[in-house]
Amino acid sequence: MKILKFIFLYFVLELISTIYLSDKLGFWVIFVEIIISALIGGAILLYTKLSFLETLGEFALNRTDPMEFIKGNLSKIFGAILLILPGVLGDIIGLVILINAYFFMVGKSKKINSGDRYSGAFGHQNEIIDVEIEEIKQIKGKK
Repeated sequence: MKILKFIFLYFVLELISTIYLSDKLGFWVIFVEIIISALIGGAILLYTKLSFLETLGEFALNRTDPMEFIKGNLSKIFGAILLILPGVLGDIIGLVILINAYFFMVGKSKKINSGDRYSGAFGHQNEIIDVEIEEIKQIKGKK
């Protein structure tokens, strides 16, 4: 029952903020803002869908924490949906969620990739070794 009160309060605040800004800025400004934010939200949803397989691969190789994986992707999807829905308040909340999600994921990916160890597919810690193969050049040089 509390969630229904929260949703009702959100829609009332959304309606009030949209009407107020429409009165101050004009109908066409709000109309263009709604269209542009919907297009941006759709693009973010498509990008999240395309990058989901990449992050799923990192998750399968134990390179990301399961909670980071869930928080990052769900917050991107929720923020994009708020951008798609018409209204000024939803757009502001959606932008805040998306900015938080992108900074959260970028900060975590730097921590994961900056180490000199990574977890393999079975959870073993392996050192990354940079090797150049020059044996083939030496064998060809002797013949």
